[in-house]
Amino acid sequence: METFLYSSTTKDGYKIAVGGFCCKDAVNMCRESYKVFEIIEFGREKSGFFIDFMLSKYIRQFSPLNVKGVCASIKVSENGQCCGAVAGDPLKDSQSADGTLVKGENNIYTVALPGRMGAVFQSDYNTAKEIHKYFVQLNNTEIKDAVKKIVLFMEEKKITFVVASDGSGEGSYGAVYTSGQKWCFL
Repeated sequence: METFLYSSTTKDGYKIAVGGFCCKDAVNMCRESYKVFEIIEFGREKSGFFIDFMLSKYIRQFSPLNVKGVCASIKVSENGQCCGAVAGDPLKDSQSADGTLVKGENNIYTVALPGRMGAVFQSDYNTAKEIHKYFVQLNNTEIKDAVKKIVLFMEEKKITFVVASDGSGEGSYGAVYTSGQKWCFL
């Protein structure tokens, strides 16, 4: 699996980043598929639920079959609840983040903490359990530090992964990181 990272601005001026992984020969095609965000308007509604719902809807609608895992973050405001984020298999029905470890096909796992951060990664089950435990332990850590710590932890495991911060509320921080040291800050 290879990672890809796409970032741009929606038609109504919201910064967005989408990271994911797919087969090596599909990286450019997968990245290009998200250019559709440049012509989409999210509108004036900025509640956390609405932003996450719309982001999930569009990710699911525009993700090619080659994308095996995706994390996305969008910045809709400079103040207050500024970001929304999603993590998971873009071709499955979305669920609200609850901190559980979810196993998908091909040893691809997802974990997401509501209002905080999410990750999609490919590993064996024991490594997935280690990552999940560490991920949950970071729930009360300031979001910028939590994202940096989970990225370093996962890099040490030498696995393919994508991490996104939701960054809702105080200390809001929208970012997407793909394994291979590719950052996109919103």
